[in-house]
Amino acid sequence: MLNSVIYLKAYLMKPNFSPRYIQFVLSILLLISISIPSHGQVPPPPPPPNGGTNNGHGVGGNQGTPGAPIGGGLEILLVMGAFYSGKKLFEFRAAKSKAKNEKEIE
Repeated sequence: MLNSVIYLKAYLMKPNFSPRYIQFVLSILLLISISIPSHGQVPPPPPPPNGGTNNGHGVGGNQGTPGAPIGGGLEILLVMGAFYSGKKLFEFRAAKSKAKNEKEIE
């Protein structure tokens, strides 16, 4: 038993973890430590029935804000993805033609 404890202590003492592994473990621990407290928040109270008196929830309960953009993020994401893929395609073709030109010169 004592030999295994000494071996374990020696194993843990020598630096055999790569910096990339340590960075991965620390990032996972950071994400877990940030996400766990967010689950403990109390939800807001429900609106009073029939809207109450001047509380901004509307007459029939909780009403959404008129004209709020709901699907605007998806279009922006698709446009950005199209521009990024076009840029990558342009760079690929430029590198391909450059390699072809260098091969013809030799």
